[in-house]
Amino acid sequence: MVTKTLESPGFGSIVMVGAGLCAALLFTVARQDTLPAVVLACFAPLPIMIATLGFGPAIGLGSVALGALSVALLAAVHHGGAPNAELLAGLGTGTIFAVIPALPAWWLSFISGLARAEGARRWRIQKPEQKTSHILFFFPIGDILVHAAAIVIGIISFAIGAVALGFRGFDVEIAKVSEDVAAWVQKLLEKHPELPGELGVADPTEIILKSMPMMIAVFGLMMLIFNLWLAGRVVLTSDRLPRRWPDIAHELRTPRLLVLVLGGALVLCLMKGWPAVIGVVATVTLVLTYALQGLAVIHDLSRGSRWRGLLLFIVYTTLVFLTPWPLALLALVGLADTAFPLRDRKAALLSSKS
Repeated sequence: MVTKTLESPGFGSIVMVGAGLCAALLFTVARQDTLPAVVLACFAPLPIMIATLGFGPAIGLGSVALGALSVALLAAVHHGGAPNAELLAGLGTGTIFAVIPALPAWWLSFISGLARAEGARRWRIQKPEQKTSHILFFFPIGDILVHAAAIVIGIISFAIGAVALGFRGFDVEIAKVSEDVAAWVQKLLEKHPELPGELGVADPTEIILKSMPMMIAVFGLMMLIFNLWLAGRVVLTSDRLPRRWPDIAHELRTPRLLVLVLGGALVLCLMKGWPAVIGVVATVTLVLTYALQGLAVIHDLSRGSRWRGLLLFIVYTTLVFLTPWPLALLALVGLADTAFPLRDRKAALLSSKS
């Protein structure tokens, strides 16, 4: 009875409405400007991912549209004022919802459900109820990670480019942001007199301005990947996941051509102005991508070792307390695995012994 209900078209429509409204509510709650509200807003992609993975891309896309409309209506009502201002506020906020959390969530979930038969070239949508005697190859999780990184780089680069090509220009906008950050730092220093007296406003402001794009990129990529993983686990419990659960430690591999993209990002870092900022964002995002691959390598290579628990404890402890340096080392491991597949060498060695 439960299975028939889940497979009925009516239930899919209920999921679409529920996912869209839930995502809109999670996104809108960030207006409260409190830490719990911000944490909840980070999970705005989750309902859309669950709907797309469990009930197909059409249901997921419908939840995106419904969520964007709900966010637009809520923003218009909250804005008040003239009708034209309400309309612009609603359209702007709804577009931001669609572009930043909603459509990326739908796309990553969509490609996660793609599969192809052995010998076939085209990827097709795989439904959980479809049975086939062919050997299926699912969309590689390393490519999914690269798509997530590309989305983060694209969104941040578009925002930086829009500011740079705007009416007042990049330098003017940066100066305005610098003033706002300096005012916030000044209030922080006034509230905490126990801080060193020689600590001025200029140095913390410069550090925050330089690190802000990098932190946004890192946080954005991690939240996208975590939401996708969590959505997959939720859908897996209902037996509606359109693919087998991957062996992440062994299968997380980025394409070799990504190294060229990283090289191009490093070249951009040597420039000035907004191209350099985009280069830094792309470099940091790709380094994190390779670091995740390096972490997967360590998980895979340490299997069967009596010291595995201690090794992983040390790795994660250093990640928490010494970041970003452990991420750089893990990225080197990921790059080495891309050039010389370390996990394949271990598998070949084990198979030769057996």
